[in-house]
This record gives sequence, C-alpha cells and structure tokens, in this order.
Amino acid sequence: MPTNRIAYLIGHLAIGGAESQLVEMLRHLDRSRFEPSLILLAPDGIERVQGLINRSYYIKGSAKQNNLFRSIMRITKALKEIKPAILHALLPEPCILGFAAGKLCNVPILIGSRLSLVDCYRPNHSRSVIFADRLATRISTHMIGNSHAIADELVTLDNAPPAKISVIYMALIPLDSIPQSLLCLEAHLDGIPDMSFLGAWQTSLTISARWI
Repeated sequence: MPTNRIAYLIGHLAIGGAESQLVEMLRHLDRSRFEPSLILLAPDGIERVQGLINRSYYIKGSAKQNNLFRSIMRITKALKEIKPAILHALLPEPCILGFAAGKLCNVPILIGSRLSLVDCYRPNHSRSVIFADRLATRISTHMIGNSHAIADELVTLDNAPPAKISVIYMALIPLDSIPQSLLCLEAHLDGIPDMSFLGAWQTSLTISARWI
C-alpha cells in the first residue's frame, strides 16, 4: 500500500509542455510508495490521465480578483479530502492558489514548477497577482525551473533562497541526476526515504522543450 499521498495541481491537461510533463509524471510515478490525486482549474484534457490517478477534482478556479478567494477555498476543500503529504503545483496560477490553500491545510511540502520567464506572463496581470506570484514562491518548500534563467529570476525577482531552487530540464533524465537539494526535502517529512516521486520529471523527448 502507498504510504504517502501527493496532490498535483495544474490549470488543465490540454496539449502543452507543462501539461504533457505532468501526464508523464503520472505515468512514471512509483505507486507502491505514492498515491496520486489531481486538482484541475479547468476540465480540458482530463481523459489523458484516465487510469493514472486515484482521485481528480475540477474546482473551476482562477487567480482573478473576483474569483481568488472562492478558488482557494475550493482547493482547500479538495486538499482536506486528499490529505496529501506533498502538493506539487505546476505554473504560476496553480502555485498562487495551491500554496495558499496548502498553508491553510498544513500540507507539509509545497513544490512549485515554473516553466517560463516572468516576461511571458506577468505583464498581462495586475500588481496584486504579481505580488501573489512572488509570495507563492517565498512560501513554497521548493521551486523547480526548467532553465537557469528561470532559476535566476526566482532568486533575483522573487527573493527566494537559492538553496530551495532547482533546475530540471524538460528532457529524459535519470532519476539519480535530480538535484541533491530536492532529495534533501526528505527531512521535511518522516517516512519518505527519497523524493522518487520526482521521477515524474523523466519526461518523453517528444515533449516540446523551451531552451533558454
């Protein structure tokens, strides 16, 4: 029986880099040790993970000001049902909403993945959303970027400690090449001898890569 529950949070699962990456994560997850659940802000593409997850939730959420609080509360409700040891949010909006909900639920480990530079998305958002994006980085347990440029922005723009930032490229990588800083997260949670759930990052080379 799996000993640790992990909840993945993403906007949707329609075709895209982060979305395909998550599908591959779920395909490679060691289910003898981890029980995955999925929270989506929109239902698109849910058929891609049929048979790969134990539970899925569609919470119809967004970080827009008129929907922010309700979205966080819906994610909080889902997390209270899942009771995960780990919440892994992919992309900025899920990080903003998920980490706030995770803190309310006392989820022990909050991991975020950022897969683009801030110039690709922050200019389209209000100052309050940009502040919330930076705050999400700061309250996370660990942040992952797929390039050193993204990792540098997490440190210089969001004031995240370099020790909690890792770079994992969108490519096929062996599990033993995952950065030691991620493996050391085991100290946050008893009963997880390593972070092999990040074998999720052993993604297919057919996934579109964003090299910076």
